[in-house]
Amino acid sequence: MNKPSDWTDLWERDDSKSLAPLSATQIDFVESLISLNKKETICDIENESIDANDQDPEHNYKNLLNFHKYFIKIDNEMQCQTDSRLSNINQYHMKCQQLNTILDQVLTHLKTLDNEYCSALSKTRSFYNSCDTLIQQQHGLIVAIEALNEKLSYFEELETMSKKFSSPTMLTLNESLVPLLSRLDECINFMTHNESNYLEASSYLQEYRRFQSSAMNTIRTHVINTLKQTATQVMPENETVLTPNDSVFTLYYGKFQTNAHRIKTLMQQLEHRTNQSELYSQYLDDCHQCYFEIRESLIGSVLTLAMEEMINSSGRNFCSLIRSSAKLYIQICRDEYQLYFQFFTQMNSTLIDFLDRLCSSLYDKLRPIVIHLEHLESLSEICALIKSEFIDENVHQDDLESFVKTMEQLLQDTQERLVYRCNIYIQTNILNYTPASGDLAYPEKLEMMKSITENLIGDNQDEPLRPMRNRSDSVSSIISSISDISFVQGANYQNESRKVSSRSVTDLHGMWYPTVRSTIMCLSKLYRSLDKQTFQGLSQDVLFACIDSLEVAHTQIKQRKTLIDGYLFIIKYLLIIREQIIPFHIETSIKEVYLDFTKTKSAVIELLQKRANLFTLTSNNALLKLMFEGTPQVSEKTIDSQKAVDIKIKEKCEEFISYIYEYLTSDMKNFILASKLPKLTGMESVSTAGQLPQETDLVEQYRLKLKETLQSFQTKKQSIEKSMSLYLSNAETEAIIFKQVKTKIQTLYEQLVKILLNKFPTDSDRIKLEIPPLRLLLSSSPQE
Repeated sequence: MNKPSDWTDLWERDDSKSLAPLSATQIDFVESLISLNKKETICDIENESIDANDQDPEHNYKNLLNFHKYFIKIDNEMQCQTDSRLSNINQYHMKCQQLNTILDQVLTHLKTLDNEYCSALSKTRSFYNSCDTLIQQQHGLIVAIEALNEKLSYFEELETMSKKFSSPTMLTLNESLVPLLSRLDECINFMTHNESNYLEASSYLQEYRRFQSSAMNTIRTHVINTLKQTATQVMPENETVLTPNDSVFTLYYGKFQTNAHRIKTLMQQLEHRTNQSELYSQYLDDCHQCYFEIRESLIGSVLTLAMEEMINSSGRNFCSLIRSSAKLYIQICRDEYQLYFQFFTQMNSTLIDFLDRLCSSLYDKLRPIVIHLEHLESLSEICALIKSEFIDENVHQDDLESFVKTMEQLLQDTQERLVYRCNIYIQTNILNYTPASGDLAYPEKLEMMKSITENLIGDNQDEPLRPMRNRSDSVSSIISSISDISFVQGANYQNESRKVSSRSVTDLHGMWYPTVRSTIMCLSKLYRSLDKQTFQGLSQDVLFACIDSLEVAHTQIKQRKTLIDGYLFIIKYLLIIREQIIPFHIETSIKEVYLDFTKTKSAVIELLQKRANLFTLTSNNALLKLMFEGTPQVSEKTIDSQKAVDIKIKEKCEEFISYIYEYLTSDMKNFILASKLPKLTGMESVSTAGQLPQETDLVEQYRLKLKETLQSFQTKKQSIEKSMSLYLSNAETEAIIFKQVKTKIQTLYEQLVKILLNKFPTDSDRIKLEIPPLRLLLSSSPQE
């Protein structure tokens, strides 16, 4: 019974003192197993007893002894089972203790291993740190060694370069020249920046610079000698070969650049070092000077011969001469520009100077020809040619910069000559033009041309007769010129005048008055030849001179023919001028600055008149007024050629309207004056069949007089309309001019009718007078 008590004590002892205490969950689980084992034991015993009873049916518990035996048996059996179970539990307990011991040993070993690992880790880290420090020290030493070697190399290069630079042919013939000069530059740069850090740096720097100067000088000498040898090889034996028709240009550009690649390599070394010393810049300038002297000596003679041959062969074809010579110089400039960059890499002002000298020879040859030209056509064509073909097309090309400047200078000289000749042309051919009898043969010339037109139209049966030419801007010119006159209505005239119609022979350019034709021709030449500002100023002079010449012709035609012909002549050509100057876009006004000597003149006159008061200290001292008030004033005046033309058109139209009104209504006014008298006068010529009988009544006299007056009016009106149609060739323009006349005639005619109606109040007398309505009077033809 000791074992069960020990087992009980084992389970009842304090868990906090055990080596491996159980958790609450584990304790619950063990208690569940114990209760389950008890239940199974009781059931087994009951089952066994039942089975025993069943097996031993004869066994009966009839007495206490049997029952006691049976009880002992059962108790023994249960004790055996309990002992067996306890033995198993004790074995389990021993194994758990052994396992616990093993676990303690494992934990001890693990703790030892952990301590050893931490020690190894610490030692490893210390080792790594030591390695890193050693590596850094090693790297620093390597960098220091490399820096020392690099700096030392700049000093050690002196001996190597001394050997290389001792060979005179090595510099120009060896391919290692470029890297050698680059290394030399590095050495010089190092010594320059560290001259104060090293004791012998200045002496090394001096030696390196001496080597560099020697190399640059050798390059300069070699390049100059090579260029001279090439020029000697290219130069022909005699100058008779140098003709533009031979292949000398191919020779001078193809063979000349044989050694260009080698020279360009050497010049590139010299060009990159010009900023280091002025001596190297001088070396480069020497090479440039030698190159351009050789090129100028080679190509200059060829250009001279070529220009002389072109001038001799061109004759009077100046445009062809300028075009061919300019194309030659364009090609030369481009070839020279490209050839220069075959030898050099950097742009230099000496190239521009060289090209300027070449192109100046073109200017020197062409300028004497241009400044002696007298014809406006030739000068104008040359200006247009130079501007369009040689300046505008090449203005943005670098290789033709010198050529463009030369052409601009030649263009300016040509324009100056054109302006000069234009002023002479204005004086001789426009302002001082003396018209011939044929020039003033108006309207005979227009009638002849109209007859030719009608014959031409009549010969062409397939083509219907078309109206006379409608000048598109004639109506608008009349409207704008006399816009303050009441008979101008709206813009319908201008809209209708835009319709296209045939051109009348009388408006052909060749049939215009010579000064008008010369004016339009002169403006057309100037417009495409001069700049805008110069053209605007010169066009004003041309237009004013033309207007003055038309005034002279107008006066002569009035004296030679009639006032109507004179007025229509100048109106016609003023309208033509107004129309023809529209495409030229002439500015409406130009301001001119001039000196006004009005105050100066007044002060001088006063000084001469008041000589006695020259030295008086009063306000009337004329000398002081001359000094302080007699200074010329700078003033501006506005010149407007279009406005001048419009004003002249308005002036002549108003004069013409006034004249034709007086001309048409002269008889009507006389009739009105006669009607106001007591007795109608001037009846001697009323009847064409002889003298009227004395008994003719007064009504008949007035009727005959009215009929004669209206017939005269119709005849004059038709004559004026015929002249206007002949001169103006535009029905709308004629209607605009004639409308104001109709308005005035209407007023006068209404006055005449009123006088007649007052004089003859009866209806029978008014019927006898046969007074026609005004509408019929202004539209009908004269009565036979």
